[in-house]
Amino acid sequence: MSPDRPRDRPLAFYAPRVTGNSKLLAEFEHTCRVCNNFKHCEDFERVHALEARRTPRTRIRGDPEFYIIEIFTNHLLRDGKDGDDGLGGKIIDDADRLRDCPYCRLLFDSLNHFFKDSTVNWREDARENPTLIVQVKVRPGQPLILNCATAFIVHHEFTLIRADLEVFIMDRRSLTDSDFPRAELTTPEDDDSHRHRASEGFFRYWFRGCSRYKDATDQCYNTPNRLLYIDYDNDEVVLWECLSNPTGFPDVPDPIEYATLSHTWLNTDPEAPKLLTSNMDEWKEGQTISGLPAAIRDAARVAHLNDIHFLFIDSMCIIQDSHEDLRVQNPMISNYFRDSILTIVAASAVTPNDGFLHPPKKDWITKKLQFVAPSGAEATLTLRRKYSRPETSFDTLDKASHIVTVAPGSFRRTGPLYGRHWCLTEGLLGTRVIHFTSGGIMCQCRRHDCTREGVKEYDRSDWSRGMPERYGARDASELWFHAVEFHTSCKKLRGEDRLAKLSTLASMSDMGIQDRYVAGLWWKSMTTGLLWEVSLRRSQTNTNVTKITLPFTTQKAPSFSWASVDAPVVWRDNYWTSRAEARVVGCGSIPKDTDDPCGSVNGAWIRMEGFMFKCEISQTLEGAGGDRFQYAYFRGKDDNRVKAYPFVGDGALVTVKAKGALDRLRKRHVSKISRRLRKKGLLKEGEINPLHTRAFLTRNHDEFKPNRLGRKTTRGVAFILCIRQRGDYDEDREGIVFDRWDGLVLTRSMRYPGAFERIGCIRDVPSTLLDLKDQFYGATIV
Repeated sequence: MSPDRPRDRPLAFYAPRVTGNSKLLAEFEHTCRVCNNFKHCEDFERVHALEARRTPRTRIRGDPEFYIIEIFTNHLLRDGKDGDDGLGGKIIDDADRLRDCPYCRLLFDSLNHFFKDSTVNWREDARENPTLIVQVKVRPGQPLILNCATAFIVHHEFTLIRADLEVFIMDRRSLTDSDFPRAELTTPEDDDSHRHRASEGFFRYWFRGCSRYKDATDQCYNTPNRLLYIDYDNDEVVLWECLSNPTGFPDVPDPIEYATLSHTWLNTDPEAPKLLTSNMDEWKEGQTISGLPAAIRDAARVAHLNDIHFLFIDSMCIIQDSHEDLRVQNPMISNYFRDSILTIVAASAVTPNDGFLHPPKKDWITKKLQFVAPSGAEATLTLRRKYSRPETSFDTLDKASHIVTVAPGSFRRTGPLYGRHWCLTEGLLGTRVIHFTSGGIMCQCRRHDCTREGVKEYDRSDWSRGMPERYGARDASELWFHAVEFHTSCKKLRGEDRLAKLSTLASMSDMGIQDRYVAGLWWKSMTTGLLWEVSLRRSQTNTNVTKITLPFTTQKAPSFSWASVDAPVVWRDNYWTSRAEARVVGCGSIPKDTDDPCGSVNGAWIRMEGFMFKCEISQTLEGAGGDRFQYAYFRGKDDNRVKAYPFVGDGALVTVKAKGALDRLRKRHVSKISRRLRKKGLLKEGEINPLHTRAFLTRNHDEFKPNRLGRKTTRGVAFILCIRQRGDYDEDREGIVFDRWDGLVLTRSMRYPGAFERIGCIRDVPSTLLDLKDQFYGATIV
């Protein structure tokens, strides 16, 4: 017993001793341990230590004039209970620590509004990696900055996310400095883009490291005959020209290193600068870079920062009003992109006037949030995502950014450009590419493994290196099918240009040397290639008013080619074990341009031998916006009952009678008297043209049917050609059992007597219904 303590004094009389640690904890009693209410603290680590926290701790660095609060993103999710927050996730209203913290709620809502979309998802990354943080940068008197670049799982050496949020208050009269830091915005705002060059330093550092490799500087095989010489320091761009024969091999002493620009807008855009025969001399004399549209200026700056003095832009390096120059240079564009030292992808620029390097503040994504301080004061906060534009209806996901080794987290490339067909030839063939999307900047290199692409060697003919499907494809033909599926799904691809736009991939691939190409299909994979199906877009209705087959005067692609329909096509069930039941005995095509054998055609044919039988097909159309029902009726080999099986037609089908066919396909040279004589049989049988007495079931061409809804039900006679049998492994039989088959639905051709045309594809027909041992029949398909 202490001598100072009297025996009769109770123990409760002695108050606890006040220490420095207890005073410190008392000061932070009403302060959030996650965000510290956005206030500065010189020793916030000590607060965590006194509470014996074992979880990752919030860090505060700096001084009261400028400090940074580093908060772990998983702390914003850890205490959430199940519920709906309107964004498909969890709510924090019942959270243990976050319930009474409006500052953590502000962080949570900000991340949800800006970083939970098709481009990135911060919640997925926070649950996957507990070390991700968001930085709150506070500088009193200036906008508060939420730096969220470190809140996502990315490879920071070649991926930079545009993840800085500006937070400011236009009217803070109801708030004090203790309620919220003084986040103010001075007006008018200064153009501070010159002070934010982190993105420029990022891709300059990556390009210099990438170009040190030997194979990155000696692969320029094709060089454009015209290039733009960039003199950025003197604000001048000059057209350089050196014509040659053959095209793409100018007579220069040393290889020229040049960059290429992949853009969204069409060359016919009135805002895009063009090279014409009338202004060529002006371009050769020189133009100012500052006078060019914003996207062109940004491309010139990217090339300049990477010490590249030449730039290729198709509309400015190919004479747009010269048919001869377009005919010679257009087939070489893909070679120029493949052999350039750098491909600049302006994915976020919709028009030439949209800058993609540093979009202006008027284009930034802006949101407003209501904030209620612990004192009860309210204010409206304005948040802006720096250098990032809002999503548009034209934005499309780049499937190539799904590669796990390249994008391990939730970040994906999106932009209007990835829905354009020229992205296929420019983005896939570019061997060193920088993507400028609204969500971030991403670099790719396929010359070596500096961006974890798994590149062991650089093969100029391997155009499929950028396709995500290459990991699951069994051979080059499957990669070709994936390329066609993407190509036909693009919105701005005209139907008559389908073969021409994909000809470069066909001509420069290894298959172009080892295989035979016929109107978009390859000889070695012809049986699988013929089984494409139409997959209508949302804007295409399933009625006979919709014509997805172009007139013969516009597109002369054969009916067996996917290029004959103006709609997306797909290949299904290619991973099943299959065996061919039909064989190709001959094929041929007539190129529209002899210099481009893989381009558009004036006709093509294939000669098939296989099991073929006659059937009846029907099509039911219900209303102008109804579904399409197409069935094939035939008898099975075991009984005489008629079986009905659905098939996918190549668009709506129509029945064209003899008179209609004669009126529209050739001159009407049969008089009424001769038709009566034919009907009475007074003319010889050999004089009767079979086209005069037959009704044809065919695709809905413009020359066959007017633009009005016809009959709901269409019937006719057709033929089915069995192409392949499919099966799967049966454990009981210890082998593969082929129990179903796929084929083509054919009809007789009106334009080519004796030949057949394709009108659909039929699948999954049980093999028990047909006797495939019957004699083969030959059919020429056009």
